Amino acid sequence: MLVLTSWRGAPVTDGPPLPWDVYFEEAWLRNWGRPGSESLIFSYHKNGRIWVHPIVRLPISGTDLYDIESAWGYGGPLSNTEDPDFLLEAGEVFTEWAVSERIVCAFTRFHAPLANHRYCVDPDTMIVPNRAVISIPLKTQDEKPVKADVLRAAMKSSFRRGVRKACDYGLRFTEIEPEAYLPAFMILYNKTMDRVSATPDYYVDSARVKNLFCDPFHTRMFGVFDGDRFAAGAIILMGSETMHYHLGASDPELLFKRPNNLLFYGLTLWAAERGTHRCLHLGGGDDSLPDNQLLRFKRSIGGVESIYYTGTRIFLRTYYDELCHASISKRPGLALRLGTFLKLYRL
Repeated sequence: MLVLTSWRGAPVTDGPPLPWDVYFEEAWLRNWGRPGSESLIFSYHKNGRIWVHPIVRLPISGTDLYDIESAWGYGGPLSNTEDPDFLLEAGEVFTEWAVSERIVCAFTRFHAPLANHRYCVDPDTMIVPNRAVISIPLKTQDEKPVKADVLRAAMKSSFRRGVRKACDYGLRFTEIEPEAYLPAFMILYNKTMDRVSATPDYYVDSARVKNLFCDPFHTRMFGVFDGDRFAAGAIILMGSETMHYHLGASDPELLFKRPNNLLFYGLTLWAAERGTHRCLHLGGGDDSLPDNQLLRFKRSIGGVESIYYTGTRIFLRTYYDELCHASISKRPGLALRLGTFLKLYRL
């Protein structure tokens, strides 16, 4: 067992390599962690097999207790094997460590494209589906790049009509420099969040977004323009095998010109032309409802559907119950969320 507070890249093993992505980097956890949090990576090795779990540890105010979670985005454990006995053993060692560190509970956002919920076989972790997400395959099963005409054919006619409409209006898609356009993007992003009545966790600090364009991240930015007017934009994380559509924004006054259709069309073809990644991950809707409008739009682009899962685990039940009941005694209305929201004491 090893617990590190600093790392870069996937841990090296004697066995097969670990699956990896930008969301598991220490810099990502540090950038998106809450104030006062600590970034850690727990690892367990045995005979060339490895199980790692990057986490953010947070102190619980007024106590000597902690809880842990994935950073904003995706997280969860990774392993270079699916052997159930090894995964169970690793999970047991992790639980022993968590208890010894006075960690009350854990909330995990699993990585949908990697489907890494399969590396968590702890019977006391409750894993539930949260929502569908969409990925555009960029390589075939025999590792050949998917051709642009194949990607176009997978797009629904309604999506292609929107692309043609954007072109008819003279909109143009291009890669842009973050230094020049990030301030304008953040203004549009906040307008977009206001327009869709987003919950507070969807609003992001511009300084944290700016950090994504610094080492060790490999992040690109794209825009759609109506003349010189910034109509829509996207921030793309360049993972080791997956490109991630991380943040997007659009001018509400220009939506009738379909800038988002051209944005996602351009992103898809740009990603395909590079030929370096397995897929372009678009994410899902802005809520978990199956008929979510954003999810329907992303489905119209084509691609394949997978499920984003979350996990909850209570390590110290007595302390957990005491924290929740203390919060309810101060705010009785919280009792309605007991059993449905893990960290009730943080509300």
